[in-house]
Amino acid sequence: MKKKTVIGLVLSVAVIIGLLKTVPPGEVLPYLRRTDPLLLGLACVVNFLTIALRAGRWQTLVSGFRRIPFARAFNLLTVGIAVNSVIPLRAGEAFRSYLMAEDCGISKRESVSTVLLDKSFDAISFGLLLLVANSVFHNPSAMSGSTYGFLFSSIALVVSIPLVAWLGKSVRDQPREKFASDLQHKIALKLEPLSRGYASLTRSASVRCGGLSILSWLAQFIVAVLAARAIGVRLPLGGMVMAVFAVNAASVFPLTPANIGVFQVAFLVTLSAYGVDRSSSLAVATVFQAALVIPVTLLGLAFLYRTARSRRKTLRTSA
Repeated sequence: MKKKTVIGLVLSVAVIIGLLKTVPPGEVLPYLRRTDPLLLGLACVVNFLTIALRAGRWQTLVSGFRRIPFARAFNLLTVGIAVNSVIPLRAGEAFRSYLMAEDCGISKRESVSTVLLDKSFDAISFGLLLLVANSVFHNPSAMSGSTYGFLFSSIALVVSIPLVAWLGKSVRDQPREKFASDLQHKIALKLEPLSRGYASLTRSASVRCGGLSILSWLAQFIVAVLAARAIGVRLPLGGMVMAVFAVNAASVFPLTPANIGVFQVAFLVTLSAYGVDRSSSLAVATVFQAALVIPVTLLGLAFLYRTARSRRKTLRTSA
């Protein structure tokens, strides 16, 4: 973990230095100095709504194995996001699945399967909204090509997870002797909870998860608009929507803590296709990322500290 963090920090610094050479700080600071604290605060509040919607979706998916309170799902998701912000390469997803298994009495494989299902609903809603956005807004031809690239990637992810689940299901239908090796049998055994997760999804639960996914994306678009308004920048709505898609696509496998640097590059490159100047694009990206990351990370670390302290007390009492 330490090695990943150090490498991520080095990459962040390298990307930020490259950005500052492209866009001088003197052109960005005037935008940041005039940030409206009320609008920025509202953006942070709306972002917590995004987290709450995602927590409700995860709670629904976990209920296929064990019913848990909404507050617990919200706390664990927030902790996972905080860990993602500190350690790159999606370490937070693994950590929240570990905590879910420890705290809620389900197996680690079952917990991991709920996270995979959670991400598949993200990909489904991402692809649908991206397709709608490309139809509604007049996008530059270069951006339309990228849009279809993002869309096909989302479809590939959505299709691959059920296929993996089907592979896991085969372990229930085939005797061990049918597998060519013990390794194949172990892999299928580990994937089997994912198939049970899909099997537990009722029509109403699927509709609920899909609706919560779309609402969470729409809330994030509102956060981006509020971030731009907070520094007095008006961007084309189509460009703003595509920039939000771009930064999320770039964060699928984040290479830096909180995807710092890569986030700004994706935002800047997307808006440059719409003729937006680099300084205002970089300023909006910085405020937007601050609204997304800082409050949630602080709250997640507070939840993590409280969890660790309560566990230490439990260990002392049991000893």
